[in-house]
Amino acid sequence: MPMRMLPDYPLQTTLFVELAKDVSVGVGAAWKERDGWKTRTASLGKCPTETDATAFAIGMVLKDLPPILSRTNCRSAEIVTKSRSTLTAIHDQSRWEVRTITDARRLAKRAEEAGGTLALTWLSSGVGSNGYKVASVAAQRAARQSPKALRPASLSYVKQAVKERWKPMARLNKHVKDARKSFAARYLQLKLGHAITAIYLMRIEKAEDAHYWWCSGSRQTVADLLLECRKWHRE
Repeated sequence: MPMRMLPDYPLQTTLFVELAKDVSVGVGAAWKERDGWKTRTASLGKCPTETDATAFAIGMVLKDLPPILSRTNCRSAEIVTKSRSTLTAIHDQSRWEVRTITDARRLAKRAEEAGGTLALTWLSSGVGSNGYKVASVAAQRAARQSPKALRPASLSYVKQAVKERWKPMARLNKHVKDARKSFAARYLQLKLGHAITAIYLMRIEKAEDAHYWWCSGSRQTVADLLLECRKWHRE
């Protein structure tokens, strides 16, 4: 690891960002001050992508960067992450990005305009660092907590969140699951009310009324076909 990233390097404050997954996706940041390691954490829910979560963590520490630099008596800061995709997204301003990315970009620009020097750096996960270890413990602690609110995120985050929220309560009947496709399709059509019955055809404006085709009944519904219609009594 470069010497400038060591905790006691006097000319720079290095902030390490990590994420972990448990009950939630948790992010943690760690940096060294005079009286020891300091951390910040956040719990983001089950669904953020690595890019979403890391960008949020970078923005989180950028908000606190001015007082941190004041306490460490430094003018330079370096935020270190293992997520190469996040840094690529922050530096690439030619494409549309979600709010977590634009927030991180805006806060980084504000820090530089205030007169400080800021670097966002990728550091391989194979590089050992006390800062990474402290940030990792903090992220794991946050990952065991439930999120307080949904964070701004990408479309993939939203899709996964919807799947988690509305996942089916029961599995499909095994006899339907293992049946031929044509049989399963017909069964599900009957179950959902989309079978070719008079009542369905009238609903989609393909028939003028709901009368039976085979007898004198007034409403040709799935229930009537299965339980009442004499034409299909034997079946």
